[in-house]
Amino acid sequence: MFLRNCTWAFLLVLGTAAQAQEAPGPASRGYTIFLRGTPIGREDVTVRADASGVSILSQGRMSVPASMITRRAEVKYAPDWTPQSFALDATVNGGDVTATSTFTKDVVRTIGTNTGAPYSREHTLSPQAVVLMPSSFFGAFEAVSRRLVSAPAGTELRAYVVPTGETTVKLVSTVSERIQVGKDFFDVVHFEALWRIPGSSDLTLSVTALKDGGLVRLSVPSQGLDVVRADVAASTSRTQVFSNPGDEAVTTLKSRRPRRHGAGRGQHRCQQTAHAHGVAFIHSQTRVHPVGGLLSLLLTIS
Repeated sequence: MFLRNCTWAFLLVLGTAAQAQEAPGPASRGYTIFLRGTPIGREDVTVRADASGVSILSQGRMSVPASMITRRAEVKYAPDWTPQSFALDATVNGGDVTATSTFTKDVVRTIGTNTGAPYSREHTLSPQAVVLMPSSFFGAFEAVSRRLVSAPAGTELRAYVVPTGETTVKLVSTVSERIQVGKDFFDVVHFEALWRIPGSSDLTLSVTALKDGGLVRLSVPSQGLDVVRADVAASTSRTQVFSNPGDEAVTTLKSRRPRRHGAGRGQHRCQQTAHAHGVAFIHSQTRVHPVGGLLSLLLTIS
């Protein structure tokens, strides 16, 4: 009897120790995708950041401008933000779209299928470039937000757009904000960046991120595109913009009327935005230009 009791006690201790050593799971967040204020899809993004580096995993779907299902998209970075791998498994209007990228010191090689047609690409790569794929993997912009959230204005990132080549993302300005979701508040950083794309017009990116760089919202005003964390897109969310030393005094607006994007931004005024989906979206009449990658191959939005 004594031996059996000791055995049970030993097993109980082992089980407790094993539970204590279990690491918390990676953060997973849902995002709603809007085009000119209309919901067109959702993307679920899981981010794991530890001593081995950062991995960003996504799956989702969009209904327009084409029926697109992303079964799996993933990019992995080393601790110093050197890209290690990229993979995409998706369908567009029923046709298979895949991409697998491998990275060496200064070369990236991509093979895949574009609605069934095979392709391969090879490009030179700058050190610590972020990896992006517009339209099918918005979660990849988490790398941009993590790299720029605490960077000074003027910082430039090299961004490789799969599978077409390198671009540049330049940080223009930042401002501290606080978002209210229900009764909870959390501090964020809003920054504007310029995406310079060879052979195309520059795009302004408007990004909101947590203090640790976690992506909250990505907007491309000229395309009327917003990718917003689901809880922030709820009708109960509010955004407050804080002034910096030397700016005008901060006041809190009580109006629930939607504000045009960027209104009052130059003066760093405090603002609250509201919409049927909790954010003031851009209703742009500008023709949407392809951004590159599989967007230019498959999804020319108009």
